[in-house]
Amino acid sequence: MGICGLGTVGGGTFNVLTRNADEIARRAGRPIVIEQVAHRSLNPECDLTGIKTTTDVFEVARNPDIDVVVELVGGYELARELVLTAIANGKHVVTANKALIAVHGNEIFQAAHEQGVIVAFEGAVAGGVPVIKSLREGLGANRIEWVAGIINGTGNYILTHMRSEGRAFEDVLAEAQALGYAEADPTFDVEGIDAAHKLTILASIAFGVPLQFEKAYTEGISRVTFDDVEQADNLGYTIKHLGICKRTDEGLELRVHPTLIPKERLLANVHGVKNAIAIMGDAVGPTLYYGAGAGAEPPHRRWSPTCWTLPGISPPTTTTGCPTWPSSALVTTTAACRSCPWRISSPPTTCACWRSTVPAYWHGWRPSSPSRGSPSRRWCRRRPPKGNWCRSFC
Repeated sequence: MGICGLGTVGGGTFNVLTRNADEIARRAGRPIVIEQVAHRSLNPECDLTGIKTTTDVFEVARNPDIDVVVELVGGYELARELVLTAIANGKHVVTANKALIAVHGNEIFQAAHEQGVIVAFEGAVAGGVPVIKSLREGLGANRIEWVAGIINGTGNYILTHMRSEGRAFEDVLAEAQALGYAEADPTFDVEGIDAAHKLTILASIAFGVPLQFEKAYTEGISRVTFDDVEQADNLGYTIKHLGICKRTDEGLELRVHPTLIPKERLLANVHGVKNAIAIMGDAVGPTLYYGAGAGAEPPHRRWSPTCWTLPGISPPTTTTGCPTWPSSALVTTTAACRSCPWRISSPPTTCACWRSTVPAYWHGWRPSSPSRGSPSRRWCRRRPPKGNWCRSFC
């Protein structure tokens, strides 16, 4: 095995593989050997004694002694070139790079199919939650109706602490960065891009559609204030940042946005960096998958088993390999979608908003009193009438 990248996830991967080497060998039926590691800078938490190292990731991809390349460099273009090079050299690839799969997955899967190798990406979605494996295997006989969940641990950490501690968005974000939950540039996390990458992958597996990240409606949490969180709490709701994909008559809708969830719902009680994904199957009904969504080791806990079930390493059982789909499978465009602060989770349709016939102060923001200084957004405190839902997407 060759590992490319020793950052947060790469370092955690290396440490788990070396720390649990005996247990992994027992389960795999043979030792899993780290032959070479490529890194830009040394990770002080990783002991590389006796392991070949390089600063050139492509050296790992071309190494004839390596069967599996683990891509953990992140980003788009370098990761894409690395993965395609590894595939061209007959290597299986394991990656936790959700951006790479969401944007370049179609090209990568085609190349892997032509070379007869596997691209495994179990760790790309929801950290330590085995949702991809569950969709492929546990729910394999079900027709999936919708998928909805909290799939970004950083965003959930921020919203949780804003509500529980009465703190501002900027303050909690700085804390998340200090703890390593958020990157120095948190744009992907707080603007919903990371969640949209993951939702694109889930939709491809759940509904058999090509990866179409560009069609996902994406709205982040950067404009959510403590006042928003407080007023939602007074009305009996919790604000969560959800990714939702569901079937419609026109096709499939992909949405990422802040959502009001009744406090008694399970998703409303997912706190900190935890992730949770609800899936509705026609046979099994609703199921929920819960676990750690951020940090160094959670992604590795899920995709490392694919390393020893790949062909040529041990008899394969199941892998998260190249998906197939009909050429007619499409995601409906969300270009016409506009932001609505009253989007509300409502099973079984998972998402709804107040009808436009409800008074204007329910379907938007009202300014604060001029005596308070500069205008700010505030929700009306009146509780809306029950059962007054709009099935369409605002």
